[in-house]
Amino acid sequence: MDKAGARALSRRVLIVFAIMVAIVSMAVIAAVLSARATQRRAGRFLADLTALRLGESTFDDAKRLKDRYDGFVFPVSDDPRDCTAERCGFAFRFENTWLSRLRLAVPTALFCGVTVRAGRVDGRSAWLACDTRPFETDVMVIEGPPNRFGPPDRHEELGGIYHHAKAGHWVIKLASPANPALRQSAFAFNLGCLSRIGGCRTKEDILPGMWQKAPK
Repeated sequence: MDKAGARALSRRVLIVFAIMVAIVSMAVIAAVLSARATQRRAGRFLADLTALRLGESTFDDAKRLKDRYDGFVFPVSDDPRDCTAERCGFAFRFENTWLSRLRLAVPTALFCGVTVRAGRVDGRSAWLACDTRPFETDVMVIEGPPNRFGPPDRHEELGGIYHHAKAGHWVIKLASPANPALRQSAFAFNLGCLSRIGGCRTKEDILPGMWQKAPK
């Protein structure tokens, strides 16, 4: 190959490389923007979720939340008789889909739920999970009637029950009506985990500001 041919080949290689870099860069930017949009939407949802008044907010209030944030009936059913004002549950999910698909972060998702009994919202929950293999790291917060929790777990403080279920899994249970300051701390998830490159790794990353309240 003469010098002219070698230069032409080098230019083609550089052009292909530049195109590949541009495509990858655009994919990364799109993934980050999508994740940040999900983070903002999840933040609005959590604000609306915690604004519900257990024992006062109605089935219609819960259904409006479901419609606004693309929730679904849980357990999943196509039978409308399985979800009425007498008894129903709604679930919600927010994920870092594209960041995890591009291997830019560990798979991360915020799952939430609302339960209705006898026409009134009587429970809510939020669970932020990060797939930090070989173990998942997640924190779940549940607020509802005390009789739904069963026997108390090993730690109890400030009206909340802290339970280390197994490696990487933490549960905080709030007996309604919960102390407003405790509820605010318990549901103050770090939603940046949904858009952070690399994701979150520890319970302190997921729910900062809560653990100093719990016994060691």
